[in-house]
Amino acid sequence: MLIDANDLRAMIRGRINNLEAIGSEIASHLDLIDRAASGDPVDREAVLHATGLILDNLYRGLLSPRMTVPRDFWFSPLGLAIARAHSHVIQDDEVMSQSEAAQTLGVSREYISHLVEAGKVATVVREAAAPRSRKQPREMLYRSGVECLRAHERSARSRRREEMLIEDHP
Repeated sequence: MLIDANDLRAMIRGRINNLEAIGSEIASHLDLIDRAASGDPVDREAVLHATGLILDNLYRGLLSPRMTVPRDFWFSPLGLAIARAHSHVIQDDEVMSQSEAAQTLGVSREYISHLVEAGKVATVVREAAAPRSRKQPREMLYRSGVECLRAHERSARSRRREEMLIEDHP
């Protein structure tokens, strides 16, 4: 993909403006994440917005369509606070593990991992709940995203069956 120099300059200017805008709000975003991580009642959407802004500005490349957060970030103080905040605002029934998603879709866990890496299904990192002995951050898939994949796979299989029937009967 080739980008015109003027387009690139405009993208850089936009990113700088975005960073300047978030810079004035960073303290309030971090305070909100801290309160959520402590279990205080907070607005769910505000927490997800704050964590999304911070992660996006830290880990999305200028020309990248998606962000790549290094795994070791989740063991830093900020990463742990974000994971803990997510565990307080995102309910257990809203997410599932990669293993559960694989079982739901009838595919391998490796295939689910591939879908996650490709950005085909939305994930969120949360602090793991008991029965784990140590509460560590864990990447979870939104159940709604997995259900969308399931519906898409069903309709794709149905279309393939129809195409096979049409081909078999001229």
